[in-house]
Amino acid sequence: MISKSPYYVNGEVKEEDNILGFKVAYLDKPLELSFTSLKGTQYSYVDFAKCLNYKQDKANTSISSTCREKPEYFCTCGFYSYKNFEHAYKEYISRPGTFLLTVANFGKIIEHEFGYRSEIQEVKYLHYREFCSKYICNKKTFGLALHTSSYGELCEKHYNCGKNQNFKDKITLDDLQQQIMLEAIDNNFLLSK
Repeated sequence: MISKSPYYVNGEVKEEDNILGFKVAYLDKPLELSFTSLKGTQYSYVDFAKCLNYKQDKANTSISSTCREKPEYFCTCGFYSYKNFEHAYKEYISRPGTFLLTVANFGKIIEHEFGYRSEIQEVKYLHYREFCSKYICNKKTFGLALHTSSYGELCEKHYNCGKNQNFKDKITLDDLQQQIMLEAIDNNFLLSK
């Protein structure tokens, strides 16, 4: 792990071990812990930013004069995350099939009004809906299953139901817990604030 990260606030450099943020993403492959951002960028649970503007020719000389891997003030590169859990939660509940993530930001980090843009990101927690996402079921989540294009939370009955054999991939929370820290989110989280 990286011990200290330069952290830029209004042009002033500070150093932190890491800075926690929150983001919303689709879960691609639970056992490999790969995700897709809301904009369609794929990444793993520990990943380095890849500049979309930086290209190299066949002789490995840079074509673009913009940034490379590290986020800069003038580019849009890096991993985005919210500073505030509530902001991420509002985004999460408005997007079915997504999960809320707590991430640690490392490397070069640019602070913005509502969040951060970082060079390196590590997913620390995967937050999931506390109750089954199937219709109006109010039973506790037992596992996740891929249906059409996204994973959803299912209670034990719906997870094992014969009607749900069209789910391509399934994983129990117990199995996923061996890969990453999990935390249930109460469906009424914002109402309790």
